[in-house]
Amino acid sequence: MSSGANSDSISHHQPRTRLATLRFTAPAREDLRALYAFIAADGPDRARTFVEKIYARCMLLTTHPLAGRARPEFSFVDQGLRSLPVRPIIVFYRYDELLDVVDIVRVVDGRRDLHTLFAD
Repeated sequence: MSSGANSDSISHHQPRTRLATLRFTAPAREDLRALYAFIAADGPDRARTFVEKIYARCMLLTTHPLAGRARPEFSFVDQGLRSLPVRPIIVFYRYDELLDVVDIVRVVDGRRDLHTLFAD
C-alpha cells in the first residue's frame, strides 16, 4: 500500500512545450510608433531601449499568456481583455487559448483615461 498521494490525482504545472504566437494589431503598432516618436524627441537611444523593453515584456506572454491581469471593467470592448504593465505604459492584450495566439490590442500610457480610450 502506497503511503503517498496517488500521482495521477496530483495536478502539476507543466511547462509549455511551444510558444504562443504573438501578434500586434494595427492600433498597437501605431501606439508603439507614436510612443517611440514622443520619447525620441529627447533621445532616440532612450526611445529604442524603452520600446525594446515593452517588446520583451510582450514576448513573456508567448510562454505565460495569462501573466497579465484580467480586465473585466473593459468587457464592453472585449470579454477577454488582459493587461500587462510596463510602467508607465499598459499593454492590453487578449489570449485565444484555442488558437494559442496572443494579440496585443493597445499599448497606452496608464495615466490616460482608459475608459474614454476604449469607448472611442
